[in-house]
Amino acid sequence: RPFVGGVVLRAIYPAYLERTPEGLPVGEVARIPRGTRVEVEGRASTALERVYVKKTESDSVLFQVSGQAFTGRLQPAESGRWDWYANGSRGAITDVPLPIEIEVIPDSAPRVELVSPATDTLIAATERIQLEVTATDDHGFSTIELHSTRTAARGAADAPIALRLSGTQGPIWNGTPVLDLSTRGLKAGDALRVTIVATDNSPWQQRGESRVLVLRVPTMGERRV
Repeated sequence: RPFVGGVVLRAIYPAYLERTPEGLPVGEVARIPRGTRVEVEGRASTALERVYVKKTESDSVLFQVSGQAFTGRLQPAESGRWDWYANGSRGAITDVPLPIEIEVIPDSAPRVELVSPATDTLIAATERIQLEVTATDDHGFSTIELHSTRTAARGAADAPIALRLSGTQGPIWNGTPVLDLSTRGLKAGDALRVTIVATDNSPWQQRGESRVLVLRVPTMGERRV
């Protein structure tokens, strides 16, 4: 009886991973990073009219047929199992390969730690504050920025200012940027809210943020105390 077989699966990884394409196992779960394209090819023992795989009623992929051969691609956004269906000139072909089972591994967002200063603190309006920052990601960064927002003593907040600390980086970044407060025009009772924001180099531009560090200029009353 007619059958479909000889299936070959090949993973084409997202460009940002800089990873060489490779074959995937057939008949067992294939673990691939999010954004991976899976090239599929195979043959049948008879001329084909239609070959496709289906995960749900609304999620199926039709392959291109040429005689007894077929080719196509999958680019799954989430994990799942795709069952095979095929038709030849004499009708449905029931002898088909084992399902394609794929586990999609999501890309993790960056983790950012503002190590020092360890706590919110009072500062002088013209002080230079040295920060200590550590950022990690599973693949790498596109940008790392220092975001700061001035809040006046009466509660009005200025637009945040972003200062670029680093461009493209590997999976670990350690830095000791210096924040020059003399350029911010801080007055007694004003506060500066500081965070470090890291954006990864994935197509999804995921962001991770540190805790918020509050630097505040003391009022005249606090200075007298």
